[in-house]
Amino acid sequence: MSTEKAPREAVIDASVATEARELTGRRVHSAEYKRGILAEIHAAPHGGVGAILRREGIYMSMIRNWRS
Repeated sequence: MSTEKAPREAVIDASVATEARELTGRRVHSAEYKRGILAEIHAAPHGGVGAILRREGIYMSMIRNWRS
């Protein structure tokens, strides 16, 4: 009796299509979007800025650049 296990084969679900997204470079944010985020950050309570940044997928360094 062998103690080796047979290799498992990957099961591919044909109903789930996975496609690679083409990256076109840096994201571009409109001036209106930037103003809205800056206003929301300015009005955020203590500790709320991090939640906004995570939700939008942006970094504090971007906010610093937008403010200047």
